[in-house]
Amino acid sequence: MREVKKSLFINEQGLTLVEVLASIVILSIVLISFLMVFIQTIKTNQKSEEIIDATYLAQREMERMYDLSRELEVSKRPEWFIEENYDHRPSMDNWEVFSRSEEGTAYKIEVSWTDKGDQMTRIIIKVYDSNESTEPKAQMENLLKWRTDDEVSP
Repeated sequence: MREVKKSLFINEQGLTLVEVLASIVILSIVLISFLMVFIQTIKTNQKSEEIIDATYLAQREMERMYDLSRELEVSKRPEWFIEENYDHRPSMDNWEVFSRSEEGTAYKIEVSWTDKGDQMTRIIIKVYDSNESTEPKAQMENLLKWRTDDEVSP
């Protein structure tokens, strides 16, 4: 029995170079796959954060338009945009287009004056990364009723 135990200890030579390389390759494949998942998660989180930020900016601008519809008379709408440093492009198909840039973000506001006593206004707000961007990061649309020139502010 003693001889059997000695022979077992004597024949044990440790890991071969091939076994070590195979284990390193397997570990590398597993780690690289986990790393790719983490990188994709980080990219998705960054994209989601950009969209949330742009949506917040569009919502803020839409709330500004809503407040404006409660305070400003119908006849003063176009002048207000110009006073607030919006660039005005000529109207296209009953749409007025106003745009402005602020801290690396570009806003484009499309306004359609409707025929119901000129009080209803359809507004589309688009938020871009910059003036050069063609695809908006966020977009909101609303129909607002503007107060008339003879109404008193609430």
